[in-house]
Amino acid sequence: MPTEVEASLAIAALDPGAAARKLAGLRRLGRYRLLPRPPRQIRDTYVDTPDMELARRLVSLRLRQANDDLVLTLKGDDASAGPGLKVRRELELPWSEEGLERIWAELAGYGVRLLGEPARREDAPLARLRERGLVVLQERATRRLVRDVVAAANAAAEAAEPLAELVIDRVDFTFHGRTIRHREVEVELKAGRERALVSELLAALSAKAPGTLLPWSVPKLALGLWLERMLLAGALEAWLAPDGALLPEAYPAILAFGRGGG
Repeated sequence: MPTEVEASLAIAALDPGAAARKLAGLRRLGRYRLLPRPPRQIRDTYVDTPDMELARRLVSLRLRQANDDLVLTLKGDDASAGPGLKVRRELELPWSEEGLERIWAELAGYGVRLLGEPARREDAPLARLRERGLVVLQERATRRLVRDVVAAANAAAEAAEPLAELVIDRVDFTFHGRTIRHREVEVELKAGRERALVSELLAALSAKAPGTLLPWSVPKLALGLWLERMLLAGALEAWLAPDGALLPEAYPAILAFGRGGG
């Protein structure tokens, strides 16, 4: 599968919305220009087997509705990732029969055994996944702002090939009638670019918003699972603002909970 290289910073501020708006207003970052793209409204549904066989094999399968597009994404972890850097195999395909067949083949390569194809197939995407024995693991909604990162020295920056993407996400997890809000900024490298660019951009971002950005390597899927368990255990209330946003002190508490086997 193709490989993605990215790194994230959690927006750990008393007013994370204001911090996110400040970052969204940037048009230059160090030696680079930031070119805005249209915002995206994303709805993600993650599925797994009832005994979480995908998770045990460090694989995730996601059905994503992004504006008018419907895509399937299969991700697998890569042990070669350095500190703070996520390097993952990623296969993203438009929803189609051909896409499904390729996803099933990739899962088989990971050793994941699914139920056989039923004699009668459902047309609804989620029903098709359930037919293979998969169940919903997590649902979340994201408002995403995307900026193309291009070299500032390029006179025709709007036509330049992006070096990376800068993404500002507002992520809403809903559990048992409660909405928990997390914000983060992410840098994803374009194929063939030097990994050092990620560190350079993250350092420039931190300089623009001192004291509000926290290195954050927890995938959103794992974060949502930890948050739900903390909520059910009564260990999350102290770390929430009245609107459900995570307070700055929440992030060390979440890491301690997750690393402690939560």
